[in-house]
Amino acid sequence: MQHRKTIRLSLCCLWGLMLLFAACKKDDNSMPDNNGGPAKGYCTGKISDTKGQPISGAKVVISNTIFYDATANAVTGSDGTYRIRLAQNTGSYVAHATFEKAYNGKTYTINLAPDETTTFDPDGA
Repeated sequence: MQHRKTIRLSLCCLWGLMLLFAACKKDDNSMPDNNGGPAKGYCTGKISDTKGQPISGAKVVISNTIFYDATANAVTGSDGTYRIRLAQNTGSYVAHATFEKAYNGKTYTINLAPDETTTFDPDGA
């Protein structure tokens, strides 16, 4: 009986951590080009938690929706920002991010949900 309570408590804590860190926010001031928009051929942004605090060390993967295994990767810096050069000039892209968090002697991988879930093109995002 005590074992079940421990498992329930651990699952509740894990769920709480997932909610706390499940925020991937595009930075409104993310490295614009000369026209004030996104830089062509790059994806930039900032990952933060639900309180707006930056998440450093999050793994960001940008995947091309047309070409298999055409991805670009980055890890967020201490300020939660990233800049990724897009792998292809064709097709559209989607962004994914994960964050690893140690809790109670175990490491959990948390999938982060972006504010914007639509695809974007090589003109930048």
